[in-house]
Amino acid sequence: EDLKKRQDFLPVWQHGWGGNGEQNKKDPKMKKAAPPFSYDHKSGSCKEKGEIFQMAFGERRSLPVQSLVVLFLVGGMPVFASASFTLVHYNNCPIPIFPSLFPTGSSMKIDNSMSLGAIDPSEVQNYTLPDGWAGFGFFSTGCTLDALAARNCTTGNCEGRGCTAEDSPVATTYIISDDGSITISAGRGYNLELEIMPMCVGCTSASCKAQLESCPNDLRLLNSSGAVVGCKPPGRGLHFSESQCTIPGDYGISTVRITCPLKNCITKITVSCQH
Repeated sequence: EDLKKRQDFLPVWQHGWGGNGEQNKKDPKMKKAAPPFSYDHKSGSCKEKGEIFQMAFGERRSLPVQSLVVLFLVGGMPVFASASFTLVHYNNCPIPIFPSLFPTGSSMKIDNSMSLGAIDPSEVQNYTLPDGWAGFGFFSTGCTLDALAARNCTTGNCEGRGCTAEDSPVATTYIISDDGSITISAGRGYNLELEIMPMCVGCTSASCKAQLESCPNDLRLLNSSGAVVGCKPPGRGLHFSESQCTIPGDYGISTVRITCPLKNCITKITVSCQH
């Protein structure tokens, strides 16, 4: 009910539960990038304009969203839970990114897949998750597809095939668990800065990043141009620090965690590159 009272909007791609993952080409608004937002970490407020579409189990509808928004981060590896939880991925990189989303426990795959569609620069994708869904996700870069549509990526790679929950690709990981927490972790490695913003009253906002230049030479992942695009784990690799995160965390293992009531919440994850 409180979502219907909200007045600001965010443009997104529609990836509803059971959807086919294709962009809605009939609506020109869907091709527009998400508008920039102004966030005040001291007051915990965020204003942004645009439009957000929420699809609940195949039903598409337009829902108003409050301009008061909050962002939080977490360190570890699970993903969502709550009733009518909507996840928005926004690509703030100058290159395409390739999201993967893995269910844990009895949760189901999204769109019957764990490797989701590529997100072009300044584009967004939207997923609506059922109550109690839990899992983890990450973003790959520098990917090409073979004849079977398997990904071969520079970061977030799984030996040139589709990733499984048992793989450990070098990628910054985010986790949402059914206790209402979100975690961001560099425990499997680091490739991209993740900023998480739950658009729910009463939640906290945060972002965290690491400096790829601080990665030891033997742990670095390089792209075809020789630039550092990722850092392998474990211990002596790069870490989050107090100066790189907007909230406290266990910087020794590079995890940051915040709890938030995610029920009927729309959470935006902004992905940024350092190369």
